Amino acid sequence: MMAQPAPLPEMLMAGDPRYLLDTTLEKKAGGLDRLDPGALADYRACFDDPAVRHAMCEDYRAGATTDETDDLADRAAGRMIEVPVLLIWEAGRRYGGGREPLDIWRDWASNVEGVGLNGGHLLPETASEQVRERIEEFFGRIGHGG
Repeated sequence: MMAQPAPLPEMLMAGDPRYLLDTTLEKKAGGLDRLDPGALADYRACFDDPAVRHAMCEDYRAGATTDETDDLADRAAGRMIEVPVLLIWEAGRRYGGGREPLDIWRDWASNVEGVGLNGGHLLPETASEQVRERIEEFFGRIGHGG
């Protein structure tokens, strides 16, 4: 829906942005009580802003149009991401036709590692300690720790 031409999704979201956000976050996190109250307040404050909702839609629109064109051109030219990449995803989930997330990203990056964590879609909020540990380990290993 968010990739539809403006202003359709923006107008639909404006009808009751707080209800839409809370319903979405509850589903993604497995309950609003799993989110830190400060994080939930930040999500709400941002989503209350029409400019933020518009920017979110623009991101989805780009993903459905120019991003795909650019990605296909990079693939055709043999270009890959050359910096180390850390991938953290929701454990037990499969993406892109049932493929494992690491397998998908190895098509795009020459040096990718990662782990699936339990906690749902909003891992920084629902599995924050595990995410922090993985990021610190990764940056320590590639020489950017501290």
